[in-house]
Amino acid sequence: MIILAGRQPTIVALDSGSSVVNQQSTTSLQADAERTARRYLEFRYTWNPVNQAAQLAFANKFIAPQSLKAFEKTSFDLVTFSKGKNVAQRVYPISVVANPKVSRVEVMADRFT
Repeated sequence: MIILAGRQPTIVALDSGSSVVNQQSTTSLQADAERTARRYLEFRYTWNPVNQAAQLAFANKFIAPQSLKAFEKTSFDLVTFSKGKNVAQRVYPISVVANPKVSRVEVMADRFT
């Protein structure tokens, strides 16, 4: 994303007649990264026997192409381990802090299986 002259992009919603319906500035990159990390945690680490495959499939969409093979192997191992068992998992994020300057999100959470 390129931000020209340090100005945040603006989202403009138009109706079918091309009239402005809503105009708002986007949130900061840091807030977007933190929200995305929380969403990933929800899909990757919160599942039960009924929705495990669907949750992992959604989590898959957050993974960079170069890391996809390792993620799929880990997901396969998890499904294999939990198959036929009444296993559920839940994550409770304590803190999610993004640092866009170094492309890093630090997560501290409790995970229960």
